[in-house]
Amino acid sequence: MQIIFDLQEQLKNLQLGNFDATGYLQARGEVNPTLTLCENQGERSIHVTHRQSREDGVIIPVLFYSMLLPGDRITLTGRMNGDVADNYWGIALCSTSDEGDQLAQQIAPQGEFSLSHQLEATDLSKSLVVKTTKWRDVEPNYDFFIDSIKVSRDDEQDKFKKDAREIVYDLNTDYAVQQVNLDIGGGIDASTVLRLSGNPNIAVFEHHITGKRGLHIAARERDFDGLDIRLSELQLIPGNEYDVKIIGRTAGAAPIDSQIMIQGMPGYHWRSLQSIGGNQDFMLGCTLRKSAVEKWNAIRIATNEVGSNIAYFIYSIVITPA
Repeated sequence: MQIIFDLQEQLKNLQLGNFDATGYLQARGEVNPTLTLCENQGERSIHVTHRQSREDGVIIPVLFYSMLLPGDRITLTGRMNGDVADNYWGIALCSTSDEGDQLAQQIAPQGEFSLSHQLEATDLSKSLVVKTTKWRDVEPNYDFFIDSIKVSRDDEQDKFKKDAREIVYDLNTDYAVQQVNLDIGGGIDASTVLRLSGNPNIAVFEHHITGKRGLHIAARERDFDGLDIRLSELQLIPGNEYDVKIIGRTAGAAPIDSQIMIQGMPGYHWRSLQSIGGNQDFMLGCTLRKSAVEKWNAIRIATNEVGSNIAYFIYSIVITPA
């Protein structure tokens, strides 16, 4: 059994007090609840307060998924803030806001609670949500603490072992990106796979939580100002199919009705499109079918015209055989 992720490792060096969102944890709600980083028996804990409804809680964003595989087990432990007299509610780990999408639930916990779920492939395309649920006429907007989030992997179970498929491209191992001297700054000029689309500014950065390198794409003026992934440099095999997964986050504000997408070039064939807001995570994914492998020479990350000026981060680009 190996631990793939431990939230304590990400929190231990952060300052106590009001907790800003990280790549691994964010507040969720129409009026976001307050997250406060505090200590609990020598470790860090996140106190979730000012919840207005059962839907208000915590998001584990899609950036989290760059390290996960089907069969990994996520376990979350926490505590209620004091005794709760009502019994007609629960606390749940969900893949969406719909109560029908609950992955794990504990009914009316008094004191400590624990939620555990073995992830399936379909879970990995969505954010995880920690919230409360209800039945009868009760609105369980109780405060709670999140003390631990861990993801474990059992290597002994062949059914859930990592697929040994070759990774065709991974931004996190692209030598041209990894060798950039961050002290003096730099872009993707040396990369054979990545190139500018239009005339944005692209800078390599290191994520302050994960330590992994990514791309900051800014100074955009047109919808096609962005990034091209040059399929022609990847030696894709005609007749084969490939999966593409791109993870990122908008950097700052975004106009209403903004969208980000993958386009196949030439021809501007869009294969994945997501509506986005300000400072919001996104994940774009598609399967390159046989015809696309034969006809496309690049995949472009672009926006619609409304989102032409949006800046964004790219955390992960992975291409594998389908």
